[in-house]
Amino acid sequence: MFQIANHRIFYSKLLILFSAGLFFGTNYEIPGFIQPGIDIVALFMVWFTSIGRLYSTFFIQKNEVLATTNIYSLVRNPLYMFSIMGALGLSLLTKNIAVIIFCPALYAWMVYLTVQNEESYLLNRYGEKFVQYKSMVPRLIPSFKNYNFNNESAYNVDCINLEFTHWFWWPIAYLIIIAIR
Repeated sequence: MFQIANHRIFYSKLLILFSAGLFFGTNYEIPGFIQPGIDIVALFMVWFTSIGRLYSTFFIQKNEVLATTNIYSLVRNPLYMFSIMGALGLSLLTKNIAVIIFCPALYAWMVYLTVQNEESYLLNRYGEKFVQYKSMVPRLIPSFKNYNFNNESAYNVDCINLEFTHWFWWPIAYLIIIAIR
């Protein structure tokens, strides 16, 4: 599991370098009123990513209990779902078609590889309980048909603190792209 985390860090840095290279390439021009609309959508996506990632962390009990209620009853990997949304939102700000296409696609590919390894771990750890959960809850696109709210969830303060140190990078990246653009 730790080896996967190191690979994620490496691929994240590679993705940032790739995106930065594309960012300074040729940009498209959008007429008048459309670009502010795209900027508002991108802002919403980045804001929703920050809040959604933080919210999702409230229900993680790292390696203690399989999270299957609240947001985890809608989607198995909400942190990754929100991160892909944030990558797309930030990409929209660049006004660069290559970044808009390749950055979220590369990020989704990294997520796919990571999720494969994490789900293998969860299968080994939780067995049939994970198989049943996996059959009912989609991987990355939420489904509300099995929503299960539980207000008695125990919170893992360490996970929340860690995510709280990460959540603000999304709005900061948004502001940096706006400043550069």
